[in-house]
Amino acid sequence: MPFVNMTKPAQGDATRKSLIDTVIDNLVYLYNSLSVLTASSIVNPSFELDTDSNGIPDSWTRTLFTGGTSTLDLTDSSHGRRAFKLTSPGGIGNGGGYLESLEFLECSPNRPVVLTWQMKSTAVDVRNKVDLRWYDRTFVTIATATVFDNNASNPTAWTLQAGSAVPPSGARYFKIRLVGCDSSDDTAGSTWFDDLDLKTGAFRRRVTLDAPGTYVWKCPTDVNVARVICIGGGGGGGSGISNNEESGGGGGGSGYAESFVAVTPGNEYSVVVGGGGGSDGSGASSTFGGGTVVGNGGTAGAAGYNGAGGGAGGAGGGGTGQTVFAGETGSNGVLSGSGGRGGFCQYGGIGGAGASSQYSSGSSGGGPGGGGGGGWSESGNPTTGGGGGVGRVIIEF
Repeated sequence: MPFVNMTKPAQGDATRKSLIDTVIDNLVYLYNSLSVLTASSIVNPSFELDTDSNGIPDSWTRTLFTGGTSTLDLTDSSHGRRAFKLTSPGGIGNGGGYLESLEFLECSPNRPVVLTWQMKSTAVDVRNKVDLRWYDRTFVTIATATVFDNNASNPTAWTLQAGSAVPPSGARYFKIRLVGCDSSDDTAGSTWFDDLDLKTGAFRRRVTLDAPGTYVWKCPTDVNVARVICIGGGGGGGSGISNNEESGGGGGGSGYAESFVAVTPGNEYSVVVGGGGGSDGSGASSTFGGGTVVGNGGTAGAAGYNGAGGGAGGAGGGGTGQTVFAGETGSNGVLSGSGGRGGFCQYGGIGGAGASSQYSSGSSGGGPGGGGGGGWSESGNPTTGGGGGVGRVIIEF
C-alpha cells in the first residue's frame, strides 16, 4: 500500500474513521520502509536533508580545495529537489572539493561493494573521482579503492555511473568520498552528484551466452546495474607444416574481464560472443555494450616450419573492465617433438594438449577460452593445431 497524502481537518470537524485508517496505513508503510534499512544503507543519499541550512547535506562532511566552492543546488537535480555541486575556478593548485559520508557503512571482504550514482559536469576534462575508504573493526583507515576516476570523458548531462571494489582483508567498514573537480587537474568547471545507491545481496537473474555470435540484451525495467563477465575465444594451436617433424606452438588462453555496469531500464545492449580460433587462427573477442566490457581472444600458436624448430606459443588475451585477468601464453612446440600445450583462461577453460606423436593434431582447448594444442608433423605430412575454446558472456542482474 503506498503512502497517502492527507489533508488536515479543520478545528471542530468530526473525527472520521477514514482519517484514522489512513493514519494507521501510513504508519505501517513507514515501519515497513524502515525495516529494509541496514547498516549498509547510505544516509541522505540524495542530499535532501540539510537541517541546519549550512549548505552541507546532513550525514556528510565537506572539504574544499583551494579556490573551490560548493552549493546544494535546488535548480538542477537528477533525483528529488537537490543535488550537490562542486566548482573549481581552474588554474594550477585550484580545485572544487569533496563530500565524504559521515556514517560508517558495514562491509565484508567476501562481498563486493557496488555503488551507483548520478553525475554530470560542465566540462568533460575536469577530474572527478569516487573513492571507497576502508576501515578495520576499530575504525582505523587501512586502504582506499578508487572506483571511478575520469578527466577526459565526463558526462555533461545527468548520467548513471557505477563502480565496485572488493573490500581488502581486515576491512569491516567503509565510507564514500565524492570528489568533484580534483585539484590535480587545472581545468575550470563544476560537477554535480546525486542519487547514490548501494547494491547489496546477490543478483537474482543470470543470462549465459556461450555460442559464438551477436546478440541483444534488453535491460529489464527494474534494473539499473548489472554484473557483466566477458571471456574471449581461445587461440588456435599452431600447425606442423614442415618436412622435418616440426611441431606447432599452443594457442594462447583468452582474456577474462568483469565489470559492474550502469544500465538503463528498457535500453538494448549489444553482446558479442567470440569464437575460438581454428588451426593457426586467433580467437575472437567477446564484448558487451559495444566495448564497455571486453574479453580479448587468445593469439594463435605459431606453426612449426621446416628447419626453424617448434613454433612459439601464442600470447594470452587481455581485456577491458574493472577486473581483468590475462590468459596464459601457450607453450612452445618442440623441435622433432610434441606440440605446445594451449594456454588456459583464468576462471575458464583449460588449454588443449599438444600432439604427443608424429603426424597427429593438437587437442582443442576447453571452453570457455582455452587455447588449442599444437600439431606435430611427420616428414611430408603436415598436421593441424587444435581449435581454441569458444568464448562466453555472462550477465547478472
